Amino acid sequence: MKRSVYTRPAKPLRIAAKARSDFDKVDIPSAPEIVAVDKATECHVTPPEVAARMVRYLGPVGDYLTLEPSAGTGNLSRALLESGHSRCELVQVERHIGVASQLRRFGTVINRCFLDYSAEVRGKVEFPRVLMNPPFSHARQHIAAALDLMGPHGHVEAPTLVALVPDSFEAEGMEVLEHLPHDTFATAKVRTKIIRIRLQHPKAAFTSLDAERCQGLVLNAPEFFADKDFVAWLRSDVPKFTWHRGDAPDEYSDVVVLVDPDLGGEGSDSDMPEHIWTAIVEQCRTHLGASPGQSHYMVRITNLAND
Repeated sequence: MKRSVYTRPAKPLRIAAKARSDFDKVDIPSAPEIVAVDKATECHVTPPEVAARMVRYLGPVGDYLTLEPSAGTGNLSRALLESGHSRCELVQVERHIGVASQLRRFGTVINRCFLDYSAEVRGKVEFPRVLMNPPFSHARQHIAAALDLMGPHGHVEAPTLVALVPDSFEAEGMEVLEHLPHDTFATAKVRTKIIRIRLQHPKAAFTSLDAERCQGLVLNAPEFFADKDFVAWLRSDVPKFTWHRGDAPDEYSDVVVLVDPDLGGEGSDSDMPEHIWTAIVEQCRTHLGASPGQSHYMVRITNLAND
């Protein structure tokens, strides 16, 4: 073997290196914050596709103040905003402080137990819409509390609640919109459904009333109120429709009586002094005439001084 094979070549021991600063910037994604939620809170996350359908069941987008009483991780809130709902008209209630802190990007957050919040503000606030996925074991209490906070809030539409509840849940006026697959909440081992409850609008509560017109007279009869028998009847305990209070009749002692329209002498106050009742029936006969089968004539008797 040649000796040169075993000798080190004459090469420099150091080489100058130029510093570089033009490396491409590397974006390092931040790890999502892990929120630990105790199982006792029953925070069962609504799947996004289910949340989107629940929002559609509420009705068209509008300026409806909407309550999410069990906001959790915010999937229902997110679905509301994605549908075009304003974050300024969304109120979220969540008791878990760690979860609640992440909901502020969706709208107003109230870090309270919903049942406590509902008891405190009942009668002070009014929500025309509620969207909720309540704790399954307390669904009845939470939905009842939500219904207590609902009202039209200036809208003509009926207040509407859409909720995700166990299959066993039942409530008056409840409409079942769909039954969810059995594995929707596999870890909870609970079969669920989506329901809707529409409250009757206060203005709609009396639309079915049966109303009809009736005829009447106003008789200014100070002489009646000067009659001792009439005054005795007026001051008696016999039920009557009157504004009279005290002893002596005055200008506020009006009396209203109902006269049978066939003018045969029957009516609501035919037990008053006979001569007074007869005079009232005669006035009806003169000015209104008999109308058998119609509503009673209404006669208001006043005690105003003649000018």
